[in-house]
Amino acid sequence: LKELRQIDPDIILGHDLLDFGLEYILQRMKVHSVNGWSRLGRIKRKDMPRMAAQIGVARAGHDACNGRLVADTKTSAMELVKMRDYNLTSLCEEQIPEKLSGLKPHFLAACKNRKEYLPEHIAEAFGSSNTLRMLLQENINDCFRNMLISSNIQSLPLAVQITNICGNILSRTLSRGRAERNAYLLLHAFHKKDHLPPPPYKKKTVEDGDKKGPKFAGGMVLEPKKGLYTNYILLLDFNSLYPSIIQEYNICFTTTAMQAPPGEDISTWLPDLPKTMEEGILPFEIKKLVNRRKEVKKLIKNEKNADELARLNIRQLGLKLTANSMYGCLGFTASRFCAQPLAALVTAKGREILEATKVFVEKMNLEVVYGDTDSIMINSNSTNISEVMKLGNLVKKEVNKHYR
Repeated sequence: LKELRQIDPDIILGHDLLDFGLEYILQRMKVHSVNGWSRLGRIKRKDMPRMAAQIGVARAGHDACNGRLVADTKTSAMELVKMRDYNLTSLCEEQIPEKLSGLKPHFLAACKNRKEYLPEHIAEAFGSSNTLRMLLQENINDCFRNMLISSNIQSLPLAVQITNICGNILSRTLSRGRAERNAYLLLHAFHKKDHLPPPPYKKKTVEDGDKKGPKFAGGMVLEPKKGLYTNYILLLDFNSLYPSIIQEYNICFTTTAMQAPPGEDISTWLPDLPKTMEEGILPFEIKKLVNRRKEVKKLIKNEKNADELARLNIRQLGLKLTANSMYGCLGFTASRFCAQPLAALVTAKGREILEATKVFVEKMNLEVVYGDTDSIMINSNSTNISEVMKLGNLVKKEVNKHYR
């Protein structure tokens, strides 16, 4: 705490700090009656955040460092990279590069090969000065590892970019408040249009027979045609299907009925597609994000400067992540803009489009062997890759004729 006060960092970087590390430190402070716990942050506070033992959920870490940003490599990696396991050892193996200018290869190799210390190993390490030094060195190396991982996945620049796009608070972006940042983006959009945001969606209570899980059907999965395929299988998928449906059919809080008519079964009711020509706020915002990303990608093609290229790439990735998460807030019950009738209408159109695509393809005398949510797999009946690529482009052209 004394060191933190002297250094006064703006950002604290580490692995699993939010859900484990900071809460563990707070617990030890409580056990040993350490005063001044709030020096973890910059605001003098008396009462410690409530621990997982008190509320059943580890949230104290999210509230421990007020006034400083907490960059958690685990939290960032879960949003930005696809991996089976997000523990530090796995992240080191996958996200620390083999070569990096300014750093020696043997140092990077040492960082990639992390030695795991289990609780019993830590106790044993205190047995001699030599083993204790090795434990300390591994701890110091973990600090470097976190910096290398964060740098490789560009977690901080991306968080800044997403915060600029959505107009929310950087600390909340870093703590993975995706629903909250989408809510901010939409609140700003409604305000700009001088339009009142919709009232929060009335969720069904437990008395209404509420159960956990989605209250509407999701994507369609076509029955797979089993067998061993020795020809090329052509995989085609829709580009951002749900955001595209919202734009295609102008689905929005401002254009679509949100309440079921009296007497309708709420669990099966679907609103009608909008008939108004006036563009809704939700499709307008998605279109804006998509168009901005296209412009940035054009700049990337012609950019030669490596630093500017990296900056542009972060920008387009921030726009992509924001656009793709816009649909999610409609079906997420904790979101300020939860609107399950709209989410149900979007997924219903998705199922309809996948079924229609299967019909279009079969009319071209091609066999659809599988499909899932936004993609179909077609048996090309060919082992010639250039023929298959031509066929893929032909199918794409035919299907795209039916949509804006």
